[in-house]
Amino acid sequence: TEGECADALRSAIADCCAIVPCGAGTCLDTGMRLRGRSFAVLRTSRLGDRIEVAEGDSLVTASAGVPFSALQEAVAAKRQRLDIDPPFADRATVGGVVAANAYGLLRCSAGPVADLIVAARIVTGAGEVVKTGAHVVKNAAGYSLSRLIAGSHGSLGIIAEVTFRTNPQPPAR
Repeated sequence: TEGECADALRSAIADCCAIVPCGAGTCLDTGMRLRGRSFAVLRTSRLGDRIEVAEGDSLVTASAGVPFSALQEAVAAKRQRLDIDPPFADRATVGGVVAANAYGLLRCSAGPVADLIVAARIVTGAGEVVKTGAHVVKNAAGYSLSRLIAGSHGSLGIIAEVTFRTNPQPPAR
């Protein structure tokens, strides 16, 4: 849960231990070289299983531990599409796809993962849960902090939940 994740982060800080977040392990990258004497791997693949598709608002919200393929299936069932095609989508988690900024060929037409994120919830290194963005398709209230988490590899916080903008499915392919 988010609470357990926050407790683990607070405990690591108290022990001067570096944290390496890891979802399903399809794209491992620690970012910078670990300088501390000790580190711990924080598995996030079981961090929630919530998927909520709001087809009227063209939004989908998913917990970080949801397999990306399950998210794609839920979106498709509501006749929507999420223009992200990460490698290993059957094993990758939503949080991992965002943290690693994982994308495939659809990036050429749809843009990077950050362009589809409208809101997020992260657990900071201090163990606080922070909400960024808003659950609306268009928000012009300044710089979007939600977009910063894409590609951050957990350096800004552990991703707990992400809301993406979706598009209607075309009538034919």
